[in-house]
Amino acid sequence: MAELEPAEVHDRSEFVVYVHRLAEAVSHSPGDYENIRSGDFLEAAAAWVNDADDFIHSAESEERSERINWPFIATLLTAALVYE
Repeated sequence: MAELEPAEVHDRSEFVVYVHRLAEAVSHSPGDYENIRSGDFLEAAAAWVNDADDFIHSAESEERSERINWPFIATLLTAALVYE
């Protein structure tokens, strides 16, 4: 499987493909990932966002923090827990 690169996700359709590829990677090689259960994943996501100041506010990506749609991301995570 090709390396997954978040920086290559530029729109909705690429995001959906990326998430599907992540899910596939986890199901094929669960030993390569720390958080394969929903609760573990959500805790890790919250911790990463909390510690991601350098990523979110770096000089080279100053516009990134303005483009982040936090309500959408929160909705996405909530919906993913129950969506069939």
